[in-house]
Amino acid sequence: MAVAHLAAAARTVYRENRIRAADQPAKEVDITTEMTRKARVEDMMTRRNLIDCNCLGDKYYRHPEYMPGFYKAGGLITGSSFHRGMYKKTVPRNSMSMLLLSEGEKRISKSYQEKQAEREVLEAQFEVKALTKSWEHQTEGMRQDL
Repeated sequence: MAVAHLAAAARTVYRENRIRAADQPAKEVDITTEMTRKARVEDMMTRRNLIDCNCLGDKYYRHPEYMPGFYKAGGLITGSSFHRGMYKKTVPRNSMSMLLLSEGEKRISKSYQEKQAEREVLEAQFEVKALTKSWEHQTEGMRQDL
């Protein structure tokens, strides 16, 4: 039984140069020149990594840049599209359609001192209510005794 497995067992692999595969020297290639050079890719298939193209821009129309909203859809480059989102267009100030609030509708906000004074009054009222409730609770037993 064990003899049948010996034929398929792992053995030492030798390359063409008669050196063991584990002892082969690594082939080092300097790719800095390949990575830093600019080369124009003329062929569309290599430019698109061998992905076929039905029409330029992969749209059903011939010139995608002429289609309204082509650059708005998602923006080819972040910030390249001028898509405003769901906001209305900015209206010029001298436009007849723009409504300006009159000066009479302006609300005057309270100063910090006025807000602080109101807060102190509310705290005092709350304390009086709390004292009244606690006093009524304490005196309930006395009234029932009478």
